[in-house]
Amino acid sequence: MCITPGPWRVDGHAEDLMPREIVKDFPTKGECGLVCELTHSLFRENQRDNARLIAAAPDLLTACKGALAALSQSKTFPADVEYAIWCLSHAIAKAEGR
Repeated sequence: MCITPGPWRVDGHAEDLMPREIVKDFPTKGECGLVCELTHSLFRENQRDNARLIAAAPDLLTACKGALAALSQSKTFPADVEYAIWCLSHAIAKAEGR
């Protein structure tokens, strides 16, 4: 599996605009690249939430992999569990727009 590394963000995030693109910033180049383009949704009220969820995909994948690694050990350490919880909470908050 090969995905564009995160972080990704929603472009066109102003409250009066529907998000149209998910992009990845390239800070050293001062530009961004298109990850995916959203088409007009029949359920317009869901488009912003869908865009946030798509933009959070790399964070969610990383958090899930980290949690799986932490919880799959023969002995789970409290610090590993705390870090897994932090990663999952951060990714969920991004997906929910918080």
